[in-house]
Amino acid sequence: MICARCHRALVRDPIYLSGSAYGPRCATAITGSKPRRGRITTALRAADGRQHELFAEETS
Repeated sequence: MICARCHRALVRDPIYLSGSAYGPRCATAITGSKPRRGRITTALRAADGRQHELFAEETS
C-alpha cells in the first residue's frame, strides 16, 4: 500500500480516512489530533514584597 498524502510505501497497517489509505504520521497531520506547540513566552511580573534579593550585599 502507498500513502495517499506522501506516496511512500506503508510498513504499518494503513489508517483509512475518507476511503484513502494514510500512514500514521500523515493521518495525525491531517486530523490534527496533536496540538501544535505555541510560541514560548516569558511572563514578566514584579517581585513579591516578601521575597529577598538573591545577591544582596550585607551592610554592617
